[in-house]
Amino acid sequence: MQDLLYSLGAIMTVCEISRNNALVRVQQVIATGRDPGDGVQIKTGSAAPASFPATADATEASDQTIDLERIARDQIERRIASVFTGHDFTRLVAAVLNAQGYHTRVTPPGADNGVDIVAGSGPLGLESPRLVVQVKSGNIVLDQPGLQALIGSVQDTHADHGLIVSWGGFTPPVRRRLNELYFRVRLWGREDLIDNLFGVYERLPEDVRAELPLRRVWSLVIETDEAAGL
Repeated sequence: MQDLLYSLGAIMTVCEISRNNALVRVQQVIATGRDPGDGVQIKTGSAAPASFPATADATEASDQTIDLERIARDQIERRIASVFTGHDFTRLVAAVLNAQGYHTRVTPPGADNGVDIVAGSGPLGLESPRLVVQVKSGNIVLDQPGLQALIGSVQDTHADHGLIVSWGGFTPPVRRRLNELYFRVRLWGREDLIDNLFGVYERLPEDVRAELPLRRVWSLVIETDEAAGL
């Protein structure tokens, strides 16, 4: 299936993929969760093949279950990394927090003294929980000094909690403090940010959704025995 995934990589492109028996193979992935392989000839009028040729390549390909959710998530990650860079990444995080019910203020580009976003609840954003947010885009891996800077910002601003959003992740010493800081600080890596973004996507501003166009797709969950044809 990897040969077709390269052709499907451009998510903003409308096109027809016709090489390597693409149409029939994609239909089989949707129906069974498995790729029969590019060398398999299947009649397009049949609902499903009775059997596949016992070639080594076809057998190996049919044993590979395609994780369509992972493929889609990887595409979304690449889109965010390319479109929301620098201060625009902070803007995306603020949009997610707004959609979750917070009132936010984003620090203008430039020196931020460790505070990229302040967020509060209530009509004026003055009520608890009140957050101080530090945002790191790109490949920056947040380290212990960065964590300590956020903790200091929480104290200085009289916030209730701190949130660090780091697209590049966190060093092991920072992650080891998760339990110690559980009631004070939250860490969002790229997976956490995307999970929270999915939860509020319909409430994001139109300009953000235009830059990150997504559509919910429902698919049948194929049980292991069913997918194996048993």
